[in-house]
Amino acid sequence: MKTPYPEKLIFLLVLCFAVEVYTFPQQNCSKPKLYVSVGYPEDPFFSRQMYDDYVSKGYQIQFDNEKEYLRTIMDLIVTELRQRAGEVDIIPLEEKIFIDDKPETPQEENAFSEHPSGEYHLQYLLCLMARDQGTPGPDGTIHPNYWSVASIGDADLDGKYVKVCSYEYPDLFGSISRTMSNLCGTNLKSVLDQYEATHFNALREGKAELKVLSPGYVSPEPEEQKITIRVTTSDCRKNSGEGTNLWFLYEKDRGSFTPGLSSTSFQIGNTWRAQTSRNGVVEIQYQLKRGDEAFRENLNVELACRGQKRTSNDIFFTAKTLRVEVIPEQAIVAPGETTRIFVRLYKVDDKGSKEPVKDRTLHLKISGINDGTIRPATQVTTNANGEGVIEYTAGQKDKKIHIEASYKPQHFETTFTGSADLGGMIYSVSVDLDYASPFIPDGSMSIAKLGLHADFERVVIEPGGNEPAVSSFGDIDADEGKGKFTVFELNNVWTEGDNIEHPKFIKRPPASFGATLTLALDEDAIQKVLKTNRKTAPAPPEKMKLSFFTDVDLQEIQWGCSTGSAAVGFYEFQVKFEVPWKDLLAGKPVTVTAPYESDEPNEKGTWTIRFNPLKQ
Repeated sequence: MKTPYPEKLIFLLVLCFAVEVYTFPQQNCSKPKLYVSVGYPEDPFFSRQMYDDYVSKGYQIQFDNEKEYLRTIMDLIVTELRQRAGEVDIIPLEEKIFIDDKPETPQEENAFSEHPSGEYHLQYLLCLMARDQGTPGPDGTIHPNYWSVASIGDADLDGKYVKVCSYEYPDLFGSISRTMSNLCGTNLKSVLDQYEATHFNALREGKAELKVLSPGYVSPEPEEQKITIRVTTSDCRKNSGEGTNLWFLYEKDRGSFTPGLSSTSFQIGNTWRAQTSRNGVVEIQYQLKRGDEAFRENLNVELACRGQKRTSNDIFFTAKTLRVEVIPEQAIVAPGETTRIFVRLYKVDDKGSKEPVKDRTLHLKISGINDGTIRPATQVTTNANGEGVIEYTAGQKDKKIHIEASYKPQHFETTFTGSADLGGMIYSVSVDLDYASPFIPDGSMSIAKLGLHADFERVVIEPGGNEPAVSSFGDIDADEGKGKFTVFELNNVWTEGDNIEHPKFIKRPPASFGATLTLALDEDAIQKVLKTNRKTAPAPPEKMKLSFFTDVDLQEIQWGCSTGSAAVGFYEFQVKFEVPWKDLLAGKPVTVTAPYESDEPNEKGTWTIRFNPLKQ
């Protein structure tokens, strides 16, 4: 038999507990859980002595049944523990015979292989002292004493040893009983309670209270980009202290969270793991970095609890934004006339409330000036009302003036901009087509009824200028339109034998489509303008021709029956029409109609185009 080394058994216990585990939530103050592992070294002499002790106590046991030895030792330990446990759940975990009785070598055969998922782990190791250290038997031979080493370890994240003890005794059963007595005292629950009152790595039914410190919000302004959230932790007994583990995200869409300098912390990917200070508190700093919309930011904190559990809590706070507005005093400015443009900077919360921002310099970008003047032209500074003022005097050759103001706060990634146009009226425009065609028994496949509707949210009607010459009479600047079919019904089809079929769609009409509204200058009109040498812009014409068309491709809509198929596309959904140009330049509401043009005499329809001026 190899001589056992009790101090090396203690090393084995340390080895078995050198495992990090993670945790998740639980309600109500729960009973602690203690998992029990039992082992002893493989040794025939040891087995013989245990067998003799079992027989002397009246146990019916086979000499070579090692598993029964282990089970009996486990039963004895569990019985002793339950007598002393108080409100603690005792759970047998593992019984193991170690191949090598020198457990300082870190191999699987001489270490426990099962590790509990949190809570507490009792490891009990049993061996014999050297043969010359023991109690003489009746025949004068030395009966080596049993050496028991037992430990209770915290199996949760960052857990420590709760208690370690060893005991030498000549009797197997007495050795177990006295070791458990030294380890647990009269009440194991009290031992664990005392440990949890001073060790806070994982809390029993822990909770985290989150509080946003003053001013309670963030904004892109340099002095308001950062805010502190205080996390206060406690367990079900309202205990708290240093070392409680928490997790939270580092980088989010609009900003980032970082632990305060007083916290021990580790960054793993996009997650922080931080630990509380002595008062059970972690302070987390949030920095707003980007974005131009006000919103409610969210911090979620997960807290380590007993038994491989986590609990979590959330807090929301306002992230304000900035808004730049460029507001002309009037949209149409006659040559020689002077007007003001107001550039305003606001701080806006998630409910739309605005607060003026003073003493900020906004950069200006201005286009369209020909012989007019504008002051200031490069930058403007806001006053106490968050407002800067620009003066513009229109020139004879000025066309549409575009003014853009921008502001980029220090240490912020997003630039805030606002813009406005002078020299054009702004409209919303709707285009409708109502079309119908009767059934004709000639074998043709036609549309019975069709309705089309398109909206343009922003259309600018611009007065003429010298540059570029092709638009000297004026121009139109329309955002892309959005259209849809409100009705699309097919006529029946006459087939040979006087049969009537109802056709079916091969390619159904799209749910939506794009649309364009622009000037409709033909080549002759363009050449005439280009050949005209004018020193000043011409007087606006009474009428201008515009063009509307969709992006519905040819063959995109198809239908058919037994005799063939038909299709419509681009050319069926376009129209050119005249508008009263001076009325549009004056900002008046205008409605015009135009007939649907077709080579088929039975196809009838009407286009209706409505120009509705927008308030500026």
